[in-house]
Amino acid sequence: MSETTEGYVQEPSAPYASVQNPAPAYAPYVPVAQQNDPTVSIGMWVGVYALALINLIPFLGPIGYIIVLCVIAFGNNSKPSLQNWAKAMLIIMGVLFVLGVIFTLAFWGLIVAMMPALDNPTVYY
Repeated sequence: MSETTEGYVQEPSAPYASVQNPAPAYAPYVPVAQQNDPTVSIGMWVGVYALALINLIPFLGPIGYIIVLCVIAFGNNSKPSLQNWAKAMLIIMGVLFVLGVIFTLAFWGLIVAMMPALDNPTVYY
């Protein structure tokens, strides 16, 4: 017979009467080499450097390579060492771009400074 306590029905307490043993839930087998392995394989490095060939496409190549580096650096699916490499490449590319702009402006400044000497070839400085 069931007893009622505050609207709840209590079943008689027979040993193992209401215990159901479901099958244990096991995680699927994943080889040890693939479980959160932070290292990047040689094949992946070859693929990453093969992506650098995008730079050979005129005009759009460097922009595409920067986009690929941004996806690798700031995406969630990349391995940490690959993300750090992509961030370092973006920093190096930024520094080289700034240095290139500085040297180009300095070179053109020298050319413009030598223009008066080209007007009068008899004046030597």
